[in-house]
Amino acid sequence: MANANDTANDDKGPSRALALRSTEDTTKTILVNGREHPYAGDQIGRTELVRLAFPDLSGTNGAVTVAYDHGPLDAPTGLLGGDRTTRVLQGQTFSVSCTDKS
Repeated sequence: MANANDTANDDKGPSRALALRSTEDTTKTILVNGREHPYAGDQIGRTELVRLAFPDLSGTNGAVTVAYDHGPLDAPTGLLGGDRTTRVLQGQTFSVSCTDKS
């Protein structure tokens, strides 16, 4: 019988690992740059979204922009900067872009 650690080490990628790290009972589907990702947490931040959008990116010396839509009623759209987070809702969409150009 497989345990939670075996499941976290499967080949389903970083989005699966992020979903399994949370202790939440419900997993929501979010869209990051047009791709669906399961996410089990209540809050998500810029760093996690960059990892979901660009799993092969090891670091960036440029600017990162994270925008969201279909968010919570108190902030249905917005930008995430620095260490800010937003509450995650089913079907919420995120657009993450990186640039090293001015």
